[in-house]
Amino acid sequence: SEQIKKSEVQYRSMLNKASDIIYRINTELDFIYVNPATEEILGYHSQEILKKKITDIIREDFKGQIIQKLNKQIQENINSSYSEFPILTKQG
Repeated sequence: SEQIKKSEVQYRSMLNKASDIIYRINTELDFIYVNPATEEILGYHSQEILKKKITDIIREDFKGQIIQKLNKQIQENINSSYSEFPILTKQG
């Protein structure tokens, strides 16, 4: 319907204009979507990021904690969440 299309356009616009990293990963922890801010913050083009796992950008001392949280989300079928953790950019 027209209302659904309008809602989808608004949602995509919001994702594209967000200044925070917004991403989707699959159950293998591979990136499957990143918004433009993710590219800008990490310093990678989206095609480069989409070849990575989220674990590739998590600082080593936080990996265990974040992987545990992500695996719990997957097991409990939680579709979205909010997390803050140190990341590694293309420059390190």
